[in-house]
Amino acid sequence: MRFPTLLTCIFLLTAPAVAQQTAEEEEAGYDSATFSLFLDCQGWCSENYIREGITFVNFVRNKDVADMHLLITQEGTGNGGQEYTMKFLGSNQFEGKNDTLTFYSPATDSQDEWRRRMVRYVKIGLLPYLRDYGVLDEMEVTYTGEGTETDAQSGSRQEDPWNNWVFELNGDTRLNGEEAQSRWSFSGSAEASRVTENWKTRISYDQDYTRRSFTRDGETETFVTENYRGDFFIIKSLGPHWSAGVSGDAYSSTRQNVDFSASGGAAVEYSLYPYSEYSEREITLQYRLSGGYYDYTEMTLFNETSEYLTQQRLEARMNFTQAWGQIEGRLNASTYLHDLNKNRLDVNLEFDFRVFRGLSFNVSGRYAWINDQLGVPAGDISEDEQLLDLRQQLTSYSYGLSFGIEWTFGSIYNNVVNPRF
Repeated sequence: MRFPTLLTCIFLLTAPAVAQQTAEEEEAGYDSATFSLFLDCQGWCSENYIREGITFVNFVRNKDVADMHLLITQEGTGNGGQEYTMKFLGSNQFEGKNDTLTFYSPATDSQDEWRRRMVRYVKIGLLPYLRDYGVLDEMEVTYTGEGTETDAQSGSRQEDPWNNWVFELNGDTRLNGEEAQSRWSFSGSAEASRVTENWKTRISYDQDYTRRSFTRDGETETFVTENYRGDFFIIKSLGPHWSAGVSGDAYSSTRQNVDFSASGGAAVEYSLYPYSEYSEREITLQYRLSGGYYDYTEMTLFNETSEYLTQQRLEARMNFTQAWGQIEGRLNASTYLHDLNKNRLDVNLEFDFRVFRGLSFNVSGRYAWINDQLGVPAGDISEDEQLLDLRQQLTSYSYGLSFGIEWTFGSIYNNVVNPRF
């Protein structure tokens, strides 16, 4: 009898709070005369700030009860900014009344400027659906006359001293430790890119250095891993479905047993859907042919200290972002031309579904069949190198899997934002 008694106590204690919470929701201004909106942006769009800034609609947690489903996606632009696509998907009283709005946020926007811009465009997108409600009488439309965003989105040409080139420099260092061990790492990168309607160019350089020290029995051992890579690609648009390009890279990696490598190649890509529909759906096929020189730090399992290799690669990519969720997948198949048995196949899939009201399910997985590790050193790997993953190890496969489920129920409204604690 102790367990039912405990449940009874919990109910008696929480029932007044639930009743009070329901009353507070009614007092919070949930007006049945206005419509309900489900905001869908995977948690990255400052949802609380949007709810605080837009008080003339009822935000709900479940799209099945919403009159409007607002789906927001983002894509990087050539100057380091972001292009946001807002899809207003009507249901219930707005069934069949859909609209799309796109806006641009430059890389110079601060977090506050970006979220203010987001709220402003959500309001603009909602205006056509508010004409039958009294809230329009309390709104004002202003025009600053600056025209900067209009120019950026419409593509009108202004004088650009940088000719669409964007440069970025990054550096990061970390230090942590305790009595018996310490770790210091540094990473840096530099990038130059230029994106136009017909051309896409990027040149980049990345460097990583990590030093680990361990003290055992009064002796200190130090392990160092270093990686350097420079690469470039140039891509030409060949229409709404085709593109082609060239690329090259040079790198050095202690873990990969590569003292120096330089390679280059060409690729062609076909998109089943027009590239302009990237924010909604994407299926592409790409074929790449490349060749390069490899100079190894230690002799490999195949008794090579250096060699020239030619490789072909086929890549398929899929991405669907819809009101019901998201599907994303990638398949890579590659082989060396001197020996077709030296090959590799990588498969990555990710699903995120809303099963029904309040219930969502996600699963992601990857698997790789590996038979192309030409650079694995011939010598034995030490226990320390194995535990710290300092050197590439011979394997025929790798995998990863994750899945999750989320179920929410209760009050469907979430207009109120409370930041305490």
